[in-house]
Amino acid sequence: MLTDFGHYPAWNAFVVSVAGPATPRARLAVCMQPSEGRIWRFRPRIVRFSEERELCWRGRVGGGPWLVDRDDCFVLQPVRAGRA
Repeated sequence: MLTDFGHYPAWNAFVVSVAGPATPRARLAVCMQPSEGRIWRFRPRIVRFSEERELCWRGRVGGGPWLVDRDDCFVLQPVRAGRA
């Protein structure tokens, strides 16, 4: 699930697209669209990766007078009995 970048928009409302190899230290091409409507394009690098468990990237977003370093982590955790 974490490495199937084509399906990210199905479970993450902010992600428009992710492209690139799902390997440690790889550079990705990510498009996100937060609720205010402007699309953010950035090229984060994978900083933590554990197949089928965790994927974290770090990238710089912004333009004009501001830049923001952005870290995003996606972590899969087992569901406890009785939870859906």
